[in-house]
Amino acid sequence: MQIVLDFVPPKAAVAQVNYDTQIQQYQQLLQSRADAVLQSRTRVATEIVQRAVLPEQATAAPRMLLTVAGGVVGALLGLLATVVVARFSQKLIDDQQTSTLLGHDVVGSIGRTPACWPPVRRTS
Repeated sequence: MQIVLDFVPPKAAVAQVNYDTQIQQYQQLLQSRADAVLQSRTRVATEIVQRAVLPEQATAAPRMLLTVAGGVVGALLGLLATVVVARFSQKLIDDQQTSTLLGHDVVGSIGRTPACWPPVRRTS
């Protein structure tokens, strides 16, 4: 009887053994995960700190406060829009037109930067 030392199992058999081993390891991991989830659920301890009290009457949002706040915010936005429109408007060209329109003398003015603004046209 002769002993065969050079026996090599077929590749399919080796692949099947590796597959079976991996499936077994995967099932063990799934079982470990399930055990961990169950243990974490059983460890949770809850208690009632204070019972809720039902309100005796219905409450609503403070309408007066919201109305006043809306009016203030609206006025500020209107003022901002007026300033922006007046700043970029070309209707009032010089101090004389402004004083005629307002009925008062002009005390001072903010000059325009020549690099940023078109030149002021003077009409007299």
